[in-house]
Amino acid sequence: MRQAMRRDPYFPAFYLTWLGHAYFMVGQYDEAAVALRRGIERDTTYVPFHLFLAAPYAANGKVGDAKWAAAKVIELVPGFTLSGYAGFIGHRHQLDLDRDLTALRKPGLL
Repeated sequence: MRQAMRRDPYFPAFYLTWLGHAYFMVGQYDEAAVALRRGIERDTTYVPFHLFLAAPYAANGKVGDAKWAAAKVIELVPGFTLSGYAGFIGHRHQLDLDRDLTALRKPGLL
């Protein structure tokens, strides 16, 4: 993603979603949050930015920030559920899905 973003200075905002989520998955929570906040600056209504931002905040112990991001997800998608997310996202490995779900439950997403 970083290479694609360097090659195209007008890259689509959603690239930041996958960059932030990748950082989260390898435990680089601060970098994940930076990428996802950059995405929110570009598009405040794109749900994955807020969803994926809740995870690194929760994993870093920033519960208040994680709850803000989770509340934004519910505001944008009132019927959001983690089971719906799990069925949609398509993780290759159960361990990766479990990492996501564990982090996303901390700020109160169900």
